[in-house]
Amino acid sequence: SLLYLVSRALDEVRKQPLLGMERALIPPEPAWVADQWALGPHQAPNADVAAWLRLWPGGALLGRVTTPKVRTTKTGDQIAASHGSFDNNIDVMTATLVRLRGA
Repeated sequence: SLLYLVSRALDEVRKQPLLGMERALIPPEPAWVADQWALGPHQAPNADVAAWLRLWPGGALLGRVTTPKVRTTKTGDQIAASHGSFDNNIDVMTATLVRLRGA
């Protein structure tokens, strides 16, 4: 994923959580928590990320795409749901803008 590339290779802070990265929004899984947001190999997860996970309400605010197709226009045009379809998904983009505006 492009977000993971940016987070792990191109950002100044190693494994910086970014908007849209599911693992920054869901409760940690024991299998990956020690490495996902750690500052280095075999280190504890980043304290900022740990604090974020404690404060994140998750649940109702986490909108997963569970349909095989996503709406791309107000008139109902659709494309197949895929890893890269989020920026064409009018419902996801609308919800993101509404949340950013604090509505």
